[in-house]
Amino acid sequence: MTEDLSTTQVARQHEVHPTTVLRWIASGELDATWVGRRLRIKQADADAMRRPVTQQLTITGSTGETT
Repeated sequence: MTEDLSTTQVARQHEVHPTTVLRWIASGELDATWVGRRLRIKQADADAMRRPVTQQLTITGSTGETT
């Protein structure tokens, strides 16, 4: 049986604010189910949200040259 997580638990796993998790749910990026008055997220769905950081920070000098 898979464990269902709360929005707070998912937020802790991803090191984001619980409001961010609610935004993911509202936008359709993350599936959730209402159980009574509480949202529940399957562990597998929360794990699927984990993505590697692909954006690289570019630092520019005072002359505008990329370093």
